[in-house]
Amino acid sequence: MFNKIKLVSTSMPPPISTKEEKVLMILNSDEINKLSNAPFIIKSIELMGEESEIKVSYVGGCKTHDFMLFVADKILIDSQPTSINLNLSHDDGGDRCKSIVTEKLVFDLSPLTKYIPHLDHKRTVKISIGDKTVEFDPT
Repeated sequence: MFNKIKLVSTSMPPPISTKEEKVLMILNSDEINKLSNAPFIIKSIELMGEESEIKVSYVGGCKTHDFMLFVADKILIDSQPTSINLNLSHDDGGDRCKSIVTEKLVFDLSPLTKYIPHLDHKRTVKISIGDKTVEFDPT
């Protein structure tokens, strides 16, 4: 299963998003503290041009699970970032089933240069999600 995820900026998280539309949120610490944090494992991250494919596994199988990609607003303060930490939150929708589910999520990374306009276009930037890191070339 592949989900196309759009990157946009907003100050408040939307209602739980559908599988068809996921967004990158720029959140402050109060907003981050309100997010669901159901357990999951990031199995892999692969870059394909300006898209990143993230394979996740979690326990469930009976209800819809939603993932939100977000970045803390304080990351935008650094004038010359060499790395950017993105985070995934996981809402399991109250799923009590015990199957192990593996899902692939596809994120469009090209808008990162718009949200971080001071990004140096002459070098790569490390994108970290959980304990996985990939290099993003904004050119």
